[in-house]
Amino acid sequence: MSEPVIEASSNLRFAPFNIAYPGLKEHVEKSELDPSLNLWELVFDFTKNKNTEEVHFSQLPPSEWEFTNMSLPDSDAEPEKVFDYPMRYGGTLSDEPPQVESEHGAFAITTSAAEAMQAYS
Repeated sequence: MSEPVIEASSNLRFAPFNIAYPGLKEHVEKSELDPSLNLWELVFDFTKNKNTEEVHFSQLPPSEWEFTNMSLPDSDAEPEKVFDYPMRYGGTLSDEPPQVESEHGAFAITTSAAEAMQAYS
């Protein structure tokens, strides 16, 4: 439910969660995940160096996404696809960038020190 954070990494490739299996919806609900809040592409790179062009990660293009339907032993239930994609990738979610709201007094990775200080002034 937060933006992926990387540090001291190279050649990482990001794509949305592409797996469906029986019981996934129940697991998502018990974990209190919001399938409409999909932040996979908002990677925060702690090692980003403004002085170099070094690339630590990339986003896997939709043409290379592989969707996997998994079955479970001793289950005849159909796999459940729970997570969707923004429309620009062929899904039904809005193309508007996700708005990350802080919960329980926490801040998003993009919250500046000044914004944090102002929130608690």
